[in-house]
Amino acid sequence: MIRLALIGCGSVASYAAISSRLSGATIAAVADGDAATAEAARVALGATASGASLDELLADSGDSFDAVVVDTPAHSRGQIAAPAAKAGKHVLVETPIALST
Repeated sequence: MIRLALIGCGSVASYAAISSRLSGATIAAVADGDAATAEAARVALGATASGASLDELLADSGDSFDAVVVDTPAHSRGQIAAPAAKAGKHVLVETPIALST
């Protein structure tokens, strides 16, 4: 079972709708710049950890997830994906990963 961390909880309703259909994967952690949004997403998705950022998740509960799903505004995706990869996490990024080369 691969454990995912969702970074950016603006589309939590979409993830909640599909989470029961994820075969071999579960959403274990969530992060959003708004603490209330992150906590609501944690509850809605049944995740065990929430935080204000990927850095916070990595520091507090990095062992609870294997991969990171980056679903944030396009201008921030590369800035989140790079540290996730450096931390040894698999990274799935909403397209595009950046606004320019």
